[in-house]
Amino acid sequence: MFANLILFVLISKIIPSSFITHSIWRNNKLKTKDLIDQPTKDLFKKNKFDNLASIKKKSDLNRKRKELINFLLKGKKEITLIRNKNDSRYKDLKNLNRIDQFIFTNDNNINSLGYHFLPYKNRINKLIIYHQGHAGDFIKSKNQIQFFLNKGYEVLGMSMPLLGMNSKPRVYVENIGYITLDSHWKIEYLPEKGSKSNLRYFVEPVNAFLNHLTSTNEYKSISMTGISGGGWTTILSAAIDERIDYSFPVAASLPIFLRTYDFLDYENHNPKFYKKFNYFDLYILGSIGNLKKRSNTQIFNKYDSCCFGGERYLLYQNDLMKRIEEISDKGEFFIYLDSSHKGHKLSNQSLEYINEKINKLDNKQYLYK
Repeated sequence: MFANLILFVLISKIIPSSFITHSIWRNNKLKTKDLIDQPTKDLFKKNKFDNLASIKKKSDLNRKRKELINFLLKGKKEITLIRNKNDSRYKDLKNLNRIDQFIFTNDNNINSLGYHFLPYKNRINKLIIYHQGHAGDFIKSKNQIQFFLNKGYEVLGMSMPLLGMNSKPRVYVENIGYITLDSHWKIEYLPEKGSKSNLRYFVEPVNAFLNHLTSTNEYKSISMTGISGGGWTTILSAAIDERIDYSFPVAASLPIFLRTYDFLDYENHNPKFYKKFNYFDLYILGSIGNLKKRSNTQIFNKYDSCCFGGERYLLYQNDLMKRIEEISDKGEFFIYLDSSHKGHKLSNQSLEYINEKINKLDNKQYLYK
């Protein structure tokens, strides 16, 4: 017993305490409320919601969205469309009529490929964007794509830049030389265009694909979901684009000051960006529309094996819901806690929840214009 105590003390000197706490919480399956310790509560009290959420009224909302668009979208770009794409990896999908491939080529030859899966029958005239995260190609979410096809949705499958089928170009950077863009953090080496942030490489493809789809289709509703980094992309895309009626980011983010072990990929905590647009404002922007009621539901995995697990959201949930109600009657914010598994994924339970919620919301809406 004494030897074990000595070993723990020695390890604690080497390994960060946040990592030890994280590991103990995982292994012993502690109740998630234990993750919200007193120091975290005290920190939240100091970081008052009212001081951080700058959007307090409708005019703030419109101003902030315009600023975000100017910061992240360079301008309209055309996409390349390949109809009836033949990809043998998806030949066993049921209720699949065809796949159309979209290609968006950005600066520095950073391209993004999307697959538009069209159902064969029982089409319900709804689009859902499914965005894969850092795991790579959206083929890894084939089961989720199949779920929505079975329900009659059109599905737009996407991957993050530099991952999956997307390009990993070699570029020349002044005073650095040629580098291969094979990791997200390397995007920071690229020169920014005027006032535009390099985070635009993550969201411009979504905007471009939506431009094409909404110019050729009239959907009853458009939804977006994604896991991890794809969920983070969902948050930013919904904040920018009001055409996304319902957003469901999964295991995607927490406000910066509530994070302990889960400081992950650079885009998720980029100081230059989040000093201008913190997560509270992004959540609000993704929840409210000017013409049509929108909905933003954050999905957390209670026992997530990667990140953003537990119930830290309880510290801001009510404040955020109240603020959105005060700003507009055309918006809502919810949080769904999935305790059905211990992974970092979009589970069957959450899939059923998303589909059920979309149907309930659509029953209260009018045809998308």
